[in-house]
Amino acid sequence: MRVAGLPIENIDFNVIKEFFMQYGIVAYADYTDGTSDACIRFEPDEENIAIKVLEKINETAKKSNGKVIFNGTEIECKVLEGEEEKKYWNDYKIAYEACKRGTKRPYFQRGNRFKNKRPRIDETYRLKRKEENCRLKELRLKKKKLRNKKN
Repeated sequence: MRVAGLPIENIDFNVIKEFFMQYGIVAYADYTDGTSDACIRFEPDEENIAIKVLEKINETAKKSNGKVIFNGTEIECKVLEGEEEKKYWNDYKIAYEACKRGTKRPYFQRGNRFKNKRPRIDETYRLKRKEENCRLKELRLKKKKLRNKKN
């Protein structure tokens, strides 16, 4: 859903989300500071959720002289359809790819990072392990020498 006519000052996407939560569950609010336009996506609980939300907004507007008032300013809401919707999703995809391309994946999305791995160990454990490995190597060498003597 596209929203036009938002006030430019003293507003952020959280305020927008909070306002539209009374009509439906807001999944995402695409808003840039200093602009008067925003796009809101709702959780797809049912088909055509944006149309149903717009109907609720229009019902509320009928109670207030047919105007939708947001923070003292009249706003216009409309559902994106057809070419307008395709353009929005293309722009979104381009912005997402540009953002994704320039950064590493977030820390929490690294998959099987710590499973089946030993926890970090202190220095004394490392020294004991090193001594044990040296002792095992010596035993292997002795066995090898004994085998060579038998042959």
